[in-house]
Amino acid sequence: MSARHVYNPTYYRYINQGSLQSARVLLPLVTRHFRVRSVADFGAGQGAWLSVWQDLGATDVIGLDGEYVRREGLLIPPDRFVASDLTKPVRLKRRFDLVQSLEVAEHLPPQAAATFIDNLVAHGDVVLFSAAAPGQGGEHHVNERPYTCWRDLFHARNYAALDMIRPVLARDGRVEPWYRYNSFVFVHQDLVPALPVELKRTLIAPGAPIADVSPPLYKLRKALFKPLPPSVVTQFARLKKHWYVRTRPALT
Repeated sequence: MSARHVYNPTYYRYINQGSLQSARVLLPLVTRHFRVRSVADFGAGQGAWLSVWQDLGATDVIGLDGEYVRREGLLIPPDRFVASDLTKPVRLKRRFDLVQSLEVAEHLPPQAAATFIDNLVAHGDVVLFSAAAPGQGGEHHVNERPYTCWRDLFHARNYAALDMIRPVLARDGRVEPWYRYNSFVFVHQDLVPALPVELKRTLIAPGAPIADVSPPLYKLRKALFKPLPPSVVTQFARLKKHWYVRTRPALT
């Protein structure tokens, strides 16, 4: 099945509704500690998160995603979108105050994971990152990994993990579950000494376990979905998507 079919207008309406509301709650937690005027979003879709970054004062945003993203549906100016194959090396030849990738890595084949993380760290010292945990489920999830796997890939590139978002948002229903349970900030080790004490307290040591902060029913859901093949999980995700789009009003 082609990406054009999977990531159709219905998919983006579903994603954008939750993304806009989630971004408006989550991103101020980041701006509380980091000055962000430029942002690169790897796997930006139609730019919902970047549009909120612009509302928060970011004046220089770039969204990267596949050629299949329809330009007429973008929530950012078309010249701020860069069509890219995220499974291959991407180099924009510049750096940003913040790089982000939210719920994207699980859509890329496992063999592209290291290259994808290379793409992120090549463009900034601060990375806002989330990726689906095993059993989370979703459309075309082919690479769900434990949090520690992504932490270790970043650590190998001299980036430290900050668990500064999940403790604050884990029970906040305004934020989609996958963002509030999966989001971490990774910073280059050179920045760690200058971090405020409250952020240093959220550092995750290399090799340390990373807790699953989701509630018991969500853990049970993941346990049930984890052994299922991606094709079956995708069908469940599509049914949920169509219900969601029909029953929830569009956000602006």
